[in-house]
Amino acid sequence: MKKILWGVLAFGLLLSVTTNVKALTNYKTKDWQTIMPTDTQETKDTLSGKTVGNVSPDGSNKTILTGNDEENGMKYGPYITGDGTTVKDGINEELYIALGTDKLEYGELFEISLSLKDSAYPNHFGYVNEVNVQTQNVNGTEIKVGVNGVGDVATITESGIYKYSWSIKRNEEKTHVVFTISTEDGIEKGKSEFDIEDKFPKSGDIQDITDNTTMRWLWFCNIKASQVELISKQDITVNDYDPNNTMDSSVKVESDNVSQILKESFLKQFGSKYNTDVNINVEAKETKTVDEEIKKVVAEKLKNAKIVEYLDINIDVMDSANKHLEYITDLTEAIKLNVEIPKNIPAVADGYSRKYYIIRNHEGTIDIIYPTVSKDGKILSFSSDKFSTYALAYTDSKTAEASNPDTSDKLLPAILIIAISVLGVGCGYLIKKRFQ
Repeated sequence: MKKILWGVLAFGLLLSVTTNVKALTNYKTKDWQTIMPTDTQETKDTLSGKTVGNVSPDGSNKTILTGNDEENGMKYGPYITGDGTTVKDGINEELYIALGTDKLEYGELFEISLSLKDSAYPNHFGYVNEVNVQTQNVNGTEIKVGVNGVGDVATITESGIYKYSWSIKRNEEKTHVVFTISTEDGIEKGKSEFDIEDKFPKSGDIQDITDNTTMRWLWFCNIKASQVELISKQDITVNDYDPNNTMDSSVKVESDNVSQILKESFLKQFGSKYNTDVNINVEAKETKTVDEEIKKVVAEKLKNAKIVEYLDINIDVMDSANKHLEYITDLTEAIKLNVEIPKNIPAVADGYSRKYYIIRNHEGTIDIIYPTVSKDGKILSFSSDKFSTYALAYTDSKTAEASNPDTSDKLLPAILIIAISVLGVGCGYLIKKRFQ
C-alpha cells in the first residue's frame, strides 16, 4: 500500500506551551449582586432588600445587565464587589460593553462607578472616592462617553463592542486615574488622565491603612437604557509542548517562541470572542483534492515540476473537550517547519540533481517557497506565517557534468600517442641521417 506522504491523515504537532492570556477581571453571571446594600449602618454589612436590576446569561460568553424598573428617581443596576486589591500597586479593570443606538435610545444613559473602599469599614458604602463613567445617547446618532465631569472622552457613532479600561493608583493623598475606551480589537477611541481627591474620607488617608488594601466596586447606576451587554473574559491556556515527545508525523515545529506567537496571534484574530480555555495545535492533513490554482502556477513557473502531494496545514483552536472552534490563519510571526521528504519518491537518477519546492495557496495568493535540504537529504525546512493549502513539488535536471561532459580524460591519451608518434618519427630520421 502506498505510504501516505505527509504522515497520518490527521495529527497534532503538539505545539505547546503553558501560556496564560491574562484577563484583568473574569466577570461571570454569578459575580454580579442584584440586591442593594444598606447605607445606614456603617458597622454592619447588611442588605436593604431593594432589587437593583437583573443579571442573566445569553447562552455564550455574555452577561446581560438590566436596571431596575423604577419610573422616578435614580435607577440602579447590578454591581460587583472585589477584595484584596492593593491600591499602591495599582488597580486595573476592563469591561467589554456593547454600544449602539440599538442599545441606547435618544437621551438614555448608564453610569459605571468604580469605587475605592476603606477596608476599615465592612459596610459596602464605606468608600473613599469613586471614578464615574457616563455613557449617553445625546442626539439619536452619537453616543458620548465622559468621566467624572472632566468632559467628553469619546464620541461613538458605530455600533459594536467597546472596551472600558481603568488604571488606578494611589499617589500621596490623591488617586491617579487613567481611563481609556477602545474598540474590541484595540483601536483607541478616547483617553482621560486625571487625579481625584478623597470624596468620602472615613478613617483618614487611605495610605494610613496598614494593609494598603481596599475594596473595589464596579456597578451600574442611573441606568435608563433597557440593556447593557457585558462580555466576560477568562484565561486562555494553550497546550503543553514536550519537545522530547515524538509523534509519527512528517512535520515538526522548530521555533523556540511558538508559545508567544500562538498567544499573540489568537488574541489578534479573535480578541475576547471566547471565555473558555482553549487548546491550540498545528495539524497537518493529507488532502486528495487537487488545488487547481497551485497546479496552474506550477505549470507556468516550474515547468517539468512534479507535484508529489497536497497538504492542509492548519492551526486549530479547540475547547477543553477538543471540539473545534476556529482556525488561526495568520500568525504575528513566522514559525519554522521541518518536513520529512517522502520515502516513496523515486530516487534521483545518475547524472541528475533534484530541487524541491513548497507551494502555498493562502486565500487565493500563491507563493513558491524554496526550502533548505538537510545534510542527510531527508528533511526540508521552511518558515511560514500563513496556513492553508500546501503542495510539495520537485524537479530533476541534468548536472553540469552530464550536460557538458568533461572529455579531458579521453583527449589526453590521444595527445600522448600523437606526441610519441611524432617523436618516434623524428628520432628515426636523425638516426638514419647519421649512418649515411
